[in-house]
Amino acid sequence: MKKSFEITLILIITFTTVIHLLHYILETPTLDYFNSNTLINYSQGFVRRGLSGELILLLSNLLGANPLYIIKALNLILVASFLFYFVKSIVKYHLSFYFFVFPFVLPFLILDDIINFKDFFTLILFIILVKTAVSSKVHGVLQLVLLNIISIVAILNHEMSFFIFIPALLMIKYFINASRKKTVAQLFFLLPAFIVLLLCIHYSGTVTQANEILTSYKNLPNNHLKIDQLSDKATFLLPKFFTTITWNGFSRGITSIFYIAQILILLTFFDKIKTSFKRYQNTLDPSVLVMIYLVLLCCFLPIFFIAYDWHRFLFLILMSTLIIGIEMHKQEIKSNSLPHFALLPMQLLKKLISYFIVPEKSLLLIIGFFGLIPHVAMGNTSYQFSNLYLIILNYATKVTSVLF
Repeated sequence: MKKSFEITLILIITFTTVIHLLHYILETPTLDYFNSNTLINYSQGFVRRGLSGELILLLSNLLGANPLYIIKALNLILVASFLFYFVKSIVKYHLSFYFFVFPFVLPFLILDDIINFKDFFTLILFIILVKTAVSSKVHGVLQLVLLNIISIVAILNHEMSFFIFIPALLMIKYFINASRKKTVAQLFFLLPAFIVLLLCIHYSGTVTQANEILTSYKNLPNNHLKIDQLSDKATFLLPKFFTTITWNGFSRGITSIFYIAQILILLTFFDKIKTSFKRYQNTLDPSVLVMIYLVLLCCFLPIFFIAYDWHRFLFLILMSTLIIGIEMHKQEIKSNSLPHFALLPMQLLKKLISYFIVPEKSLLLIIGFFGLIPHVAMGNTSYQFSNLYLIILNYATKVTSVLF
């Protein structure tokens, strides 16, 4: 791809992301799935995911404001902090930024119109967790206490955090110590986080609690609606993703498999996705990224089996992988310091992918810019998938329909 064309694609992605972000800022907030999830609090006793609601309830009573507008303000702060972290890292370490601006990477939740407190708060906490884990200034008992506190806050925000935070901590500790015994010993010190997870699973909430929690908010409109997240029960959903869970003939499960394959191809040859700007030529270690991604993907399987939001989970896994990769790059932890078994997945993937395609930069950029974006609506049809070409076409048809 020529430099001018690459820049044009980046500008298009930036423009569409800004449009979606402005739409979120200007629209009137409603008690939708994500906002009702955020409003869960402990007014009716301890329940899973109640920490965010306690914060919203406190601010709402303190400011006398509509809780939904408080959520929106906090979401915008979290989004800004999330983007600032990556922009700062790219500029500071002169990283090749093409991968980060692919539509299914940094812009994804904005393009998918699912800006929400739970996911972005989880990512901000994860950034703090990883920075604390690799810090040379914080160590010993103090570090273990801080890591437990951060993990517990994340689990109280959403129990799925456990399946990213704890595996990530163990991997980071292994990268630093290169000792299996010391890594396994870390599990004992993370026992408080395990206990909190078990409490969240046990106190999953009831329909009665869900209905009564909304009454604790004085300035909440549409308070006749319910909080579904405290009345749903975990069931084994995986087979449905490949049979009945379809939209207009498309299986969400099969679509997700193609998306995961796409991510693995790009991560495997991450070092080849370099910008045309001489200042930004550094890349993260592909071997490290592939290993982290696969480990987190496997550890997250229990959540995939019982929940529908695969697109959100895959996004969180990918972002967590990049955050660890950036912090390891900062600490100059390279793949050559890792044991052979940790590098084996990367070696096998490289051989397998190279057998079918020639992983040159131009092809990787085509996959990245025009690859599958899960869940994002195709035109006015929701819950399917899209790509940059379809997004451009969608905007173009809207513009032409207005002009002509």
